[in-house]
Amino acid sequence: MNPLTRRVFLTMLVSTPLLAQEPRKWCVLLIDCVFNPAAINPFNPSAGLNEIENIKAVLRRANELRAPVININYENLFNGQQLLPSINYTIREFWDLRDTNWIHLCKPEPDAFEKTNLAATLRRLAVTDIIFIGWDQAACVLETVEGAIRNGYLKERLHTSFDIMQGTVTTPKNYSQMKSIAKNGNPIIGQELDLDELKKYYQSRTKLAQEYTKIPIFKKG
Repeated sequence: MNPLTRRVFLTMLVSTPLLAQEPRKWCVLLIDCVFNPAAINPFNPSAGLNEIENIKAVLRRANELRAPVININYENLFNGQQLLPSINYTIREFWDLRDTNWIHLCKPEPDAFEKTNLAATLRRLAVTDIIFIGWDQAACVLETVEGAIRNGYLKERLHTSFDIMQGTVTTPKNYSQMKSIAKNGNPIIGQELDLDELKKYYQSRTKLAQEYTKIPIFKKG
């Protein structure tokens, strides 16, 4: 046996993990996906359909891994109107993929962590990594990313893809059409959004992937 020299000791220290690596537990947050495919991007329907296919691929992968999918919608879909529980408004393309790993959450605010049990649910499920999906990238998804950060999640454990961020980019020229689609006339829908700035935001707050298949949940194993 070699004598325990300083060099041998340091070699052993480097090669021996001091702490067991934390197992990763994935969760997908499906946020406010309630409109039909044409309404996702009514001014470029093909982009909306591509968005749906990308999201379906993520949901299928989550189902395959038995990773929880938390389907999040407003308690009342539109301001001032009483509607059925909003989970019934999830678009059929996603609703048909629901499985026993799905959880349904109603929220009163844009940030899905605010005034809900989402944080407690993620703790109970031992979730380490979150994937954010939703149409309203400049409002509800953005607010929920901030909520995750406030609840202790680090950028390295928050994931999204530019492939699944193409949904609601609206200009003032389209505002009247969007008002009729949204029914509630929320002025945020009419804001002109800078897609490059939106991308920079997600790069700074999450581990943004250029393609959804580069989100680590798609790695083998």
